[in-house]
Amino acid sequence: MYDRESIVQVLIESLQEMIPDEVEITADSNVIELDRAYDFFGSLEVFEWQMLIEERLCVGISTPEMAEFFIPSTWNLGWDEWNRTIVPQLTVGALADFILERASRISFEPVSILGSPPCAAAGYFQGMTGLVQSIRPHAPRFGPSTPIRHVLSNSELRRFWRRLSRSTRPLPPLEFTLTNLANAILIGSSLLLIFGVMVDWAILAMVWMICLKGISFGCWLRRRVHPLPLGIVTFGDLARHQARYQS
Repeated sequence: MYDRESIVQVLIESLQEMIPDEVEITADSNVIELDRAYDFFGSLEVFEWQMLIEERLCVGISTPEMAEFFIPSTWNLGWDEWNRTIVPQLTVGALADFILERASRISFEPVSILGSPPCAAAGYFQGMTGLVQSIRPHAPRFGPSTPIRHVLSNSELRRFWRRLSRSTRPLPPLEFTLTNLANAILIGSSLLLIFGVMVDWAILAMVWMICLKGISFGCWLRRRVHPLPLGIVTFGDLARHQARYQS
């Protein structure tokens, strides 16, 4: 689970990567003052920093949420007043608290359904729905019987897997070897077709046959393989897996 100390450490490490000089950064360091001294918060650098934090903490932070930390939506006074009253509060530790609060919103605790005893699997599934929404805000509705691959792309699945593993308990690793092989076959077959057309129209028929078989096999392979561990296909499978090994 997340804790304040680990978040503070990640924030310090990420800031030190953006500041060229040797500067001691602590939980009490002010983020705005550091920026003013070393000018590392350009318009695009902010997004890079946000993505770095998300990647290392395995937690989603939207751009509006990050903006809310620096300029609260309730703020309606001028720039000078912001500098005087808000800026002194924008420390590394305060940002860690801000992130921790949002990371803790997703709970995997057992839940009771219609008065039944608390169910660990139901708690994990409920937490997963919130986790998916934080990664893919407009994801289609899904239930325990929904295949995970019908909801999450490869990149989304990687983020989901890292964050779930960090938030609950370590998960078996994903395996993308066969998926990558299927993609390579599809790409290679397409490139071969283009090459055949460009080199000699006379061999197009032969190239077409080879490519057709390659594309057909690649599509067949993509439909039948997935990077999930054996026995885990649906969200329900994953929820029961986590509940089974709950310590």
